Amino acid sequence: NMAEDEISAQVSNSEYYLTVERGLGVEGTPPSGKTSHQKNETLLYSYSLQGDYTNLVVRLDGTTVAASGSITMNRDHLLEASAQPPADRYLLTVTTGEGVTGTPGPGATLHPAGTQVPYDYSLLPGYSQLDVRFDGNSVSPGGTISMDKNHTLDATAQKIRFIIDPQQ
Repeated sequence: NMAEDEISAQVSNSEYYLTVERGLGVEGTPPSGKTSHQKNETLLYSYSLQGDYTNLVVRLDGTTVAASGSITMNRDHLLEASAQPPADRYLLTVTTGEGVTGTPGPGATLHPAGTQVPYDYSLLPGYSQLDVRFDGNSVSPGGTISMDKNHTLDATAQKIRFIIDPQQ
């Protein structure tokens, strides 16, 4: 239907999306996420550094802009705010899959250089094949990480599939 196509085209052209990516060590508004806005709506943004993070960089559509200002929503925009962690700290990024319990839990945390971070993971009932990886390499389910650089720790498991034999 021609009239419906024209209406949907008009609606889609009157709304634009702002995607915000706010990194660790950055506080302010708007927070990370994707929001829709009316055409030509003006949005204010403002970011600052948290704690002892340094080097705040704010980019609008890839171009460096001031730490605070306004955006006119005349098209879709990407707003990114990032910071550098303190030089003597390293990031531990942890992911845990379904069926895995233990510490540390999922997320990203900063640790001072040289910190010993204990980890310990186990399976929940109904899961098997615990796979713990440190920087992509298979390791035991429990141990200690020495924070000498940024590291990743991933723990995954497989759900046990029960097969019912109709012959029984």
